[in-house]
This record gives sequence, structure tokens and C-alpha cells, in this order.
Amino acid sequence: MKKILFSIILLVFVININADEIKYFDINIPDTYTMEETKENVYKWVSNDNKYENIVITIEKNDGQKNNISRYTDKNIEQYKEYIQAAYNKALEEYNLKIDVRSIKKEKVNNVDALVYDIVWPTKDSIGYDTYQKGITWTTKNYIYMYLWSSDKEIDTNNDNYKKILKSFKMNDELIKTEGFFNTRRKRIIIVGTLAGITGYIISALQKRKKKNV
Repeated sequence: MKKILFSIILLVFVININADEIKYFDINIPDTYTMEETKENVYKWVSNDNKYENIVITIEKNDGQKNNISRYTDKNIEQYKEYIQAAYNKALEEYNLKIDVRSIKKEKVNNVDALVYDIVWPTKDSIGYDTYQKGITWTTKNYIYMYLWSSDKEIDTNNDNYKKILKSFKMNDELIKTEGFFNTRRKRIIIVGTLAGITGYIISALQKRKKKNV
């Protein structure tokens, strides 16, 4: 079985950080967003106009196997979608909540091959609104970059903020040239962006609701 990288990052606490501390990438974020960080190599910006809209970028080390999204086949993409749904739905089983992976595909984003997906969390009954997410993952020689846009509304990719911020994103690492994406038999998943921007909040809200119903 070809390899799929697995990563789930839960946000637990938030501290302020300086944008100058970012060494892995460059990005232009409007001053209508506030920058926050939850843990090492996780960067989060929250909209000042809509507290439910946020951008999260996570950086993980490429494990030395030279994972290359450029070599991802249609079969790999379908397997990836199945693994995403299975992994999250199992984690959310006790809350009777299942995510909906609406689409996942490989496409060029900022002229680099990426995995792009859309996920919906049906969380309206739990936290008052459904959660919509657009995730993008790139692989480079040394890192796996995960970019996630989350909102309480359907995401409009033609929105000026969305387009300008994403277009400004630049990875500070060398691209992979020849190695394949899957090159061992270990089964792991790249969960693009890992839903990091809201995962901790949703889980926390679900836990509170469960306690109230006990």
C-alpha cells in the first residue's frame, strides 16, 4: 500500500506572536486580521470582522521520504478522501457527528502542485453554525505546508481577501523534483491543514454539550 501521511493538530491555547518570527514562508495578511499562534509551527490569523473566519498555516517536516504531491494519482486522491473521512468520523463517533468531504483534487496553486479539498462540519446543532473549510497542502524538500481557510459561511474563492492572501503565500523551501509521493508501505494520511483552525474549539464545544446532556 502506498504511503499517506497522517497529522491531526488540535488547538489548545493561543498566544500572540510576531510575524517576523516566521521563517518557513512569506505571506501578506491585511490588518483586518489578528495574528495568533497555538503551538510551534502553527500560525493562525482571525478576522476582526468575523470571529469565525480564520486562516491557519501549519508546517511539518517532510520525513525524509521526499513525499511529492506531483506524483499523486487519481487512485491516491480517492484513497486520501476515504482516509480523511474515516479518520475524522471515528474521532467524532461519540458526538454523532460526521464530516462531509465534498471534494478533493490535485491542482496548481501558486504554480505548485497541491492537494485542494473542501470539508463541511455539520456543527450547527452543537455550536450554532456549520463550519466550512478550504484546505490546501503542498510538499517541498524539507516540509509539508498546510493552508486552511475556515468560515461559518460557504467559502467564496473569488473573494478579494481570499485571492490576495493566498496569492501572496510563498514557501521558503526547495521544491521536490523527482521523488514519488508514496514510497513506503506505511499507511498515513495528510489531512490538509488538519482542520487546525477550529478543531479544538469544535471538540471543546461538543464535549460541553455532552456533559450538559449527561
